[in-house]
Amino acid sequence: MALDGVKILDGDLAHDAYAAVLAAVQAGQPGTAIRKAFPLLPRKKFDDLDNELYLTSTALAYWESGLLSASDVADLETKVWSLFNEKDWVGLFGASEGKKRKTQLQALFKKLGKPHAVAEPKPIEGIFREDQAYAFALGGGLFGAFLCVGIEYVGSKISRYSIVFFDYQGPLPRLDDLKNARLQGGFVASAGDRSFVARHQPGVERLWQFAGNETLGEFGLHQNTIRHTHLLDIGTEAFVELGRIQLQASLKAMKSSSVLEALEHFQEDLEIALSAAAASRKELTFFPVSLLVDAGASG
Repeated sequence: MALDGVKILDGDLAHDAYAAVLAAVQAGQPGTAIRKAFPLLPRKKFDDLDNELYLTSTALAYWESGLLSASDVADLETKVWSLFNEKDWVGLFGASEGKKRKTQLQALFKKLGKPHAVAEPKPIEGIFREDQAYAFALGGGLFGAFLCVGIEYVGSKISRYSIVFFDYQGPLPRLDDLKNARLQGGFVASAGDRSFVARHQPGVERLWQFAGNETLGEFGLHQNTIRHTHLLDIGTEAFVELGRIQLQASLKAMKSSSVLEALEHFQEDLEIALSAAAASRKELTFFPVSLLVDAGASG
């Protein structure tokens, strides 16, 4: 866990939890679904410090989105103070900064106790759209292709996109070409047994079967992330939108990732993905798109 300081949104866990709630709100998910996906309860997989980070950052996103009730605030305050241990923060950042964490929490609860007027969400113009497939030129009349599988927001602004490359290299593809292509992913070891993993990740059983039933792990895609600002530098003219391919939501998890910052990185990472000799991808394989799509989706 990367932790940068004592503020509410310092560190990866806090930032990711906060951004995930706001992304769900921006996507128009109902409050009941958001509460189920990001409950204001300690998570079993976290220790006390991580739960403190998760609860406070998630609550801040709830408050900004108009989802936080007065009873939520009272329950949350009790939970967080039971988790808070100043010694943890002193050990991480020193005595003076450690004490500031307590002040940060007090200020947060004061803020959460005040009403927050929530403006109607405005559509955000992104460069990529989730569940849309795109092509990009490789040179010599050849194209590569990828699928946007996620968009991360910070507040009302797009922060970055997550994409997955198809195993495609050829003429400008049609959407049907990509529906018959494959995406790169793999399995992550799980402490749960087969039935536990299957309940928590619907659709994974057909991927186990495809892989030969040699693993019981959770499935994840190899996702490439790129910041919105870097895409602005590249320009929309570099990409051709081909149409919609909607993967099953439970199969969009990330197993591994790499970062793109320029158009040449798209070309380079596709080459790595297609190379059977790539040492960095030994635990990954290509899975047919037909096994990953949401059977109930249209378009």
